[in-house]
Amino acid sequence: MENNTIFAVYNDTKRKLEAAGVEDFGFEARVIMRHITGFDNKKIMLNYNMPLNEFQLKRISEIIAARAGPKSRDGDVLPG
Repeated sequence: MENNTIFAVYNDTKRKLEAAGVEDFGFEARVIMRHITGFDNKKIMLNYNMPLNEFQLKRISEIIAARAGPKSRDGDVLPG
């Protein structure tokens, strides 16, 4: 991803989760961003233009892959 600001990564995360069929993709993207940055919602909003580092970007990709991974017939994510 060329633009690695919190705002851009959040939007990209939402898009990927939605494409994977995650029901509440916006909420889950916010939870992931809080986890990755260590910020609460207010601090995320105040720092939306802050770039994420390579470790954070890699970790987000791993979380998205796990969350959007193979699913069972009842919709649960299967272990990789």
